[in-house]
Amino acid sequence: MKRPLKGKVVTEAVDKGERVTDAGIIILDDDGKDIGVRPRWFKVLQTHPDEEEDISAGDYVLVEHGRWTRKINHDQEDFWIVESKSIMAKSEHLPKSV
Repeated sequence: MKRPLKGKVVTEAVDKGERVTDAGIIILDDDGKDIGVRPRWFKVLQTHPDEEEDISAGDYVLVEHGRWTRKINHDQEDFWIVESKSIMAKSEHLPKSV
């Protein structure tokens, strides 16, 4: 995979499909519907060198709704390009809410 352009981050989606709460309630996948408008978590695969001070490969980032590309397939892998200015939060571990 090539290095992303400045201001872009290559990610993989981790916040997709059904979710189950700690209480066992199943929340259906709602992406693509009005009720699916919410921020989502992604795992960072690669960053531009200018971004590495704040975000590194392996971090988990919370991204504003709709601020990622459609799924891109490269070498049999799916990934998304995220604008770094749309990242709202980061974590070194996958948040429990996902």
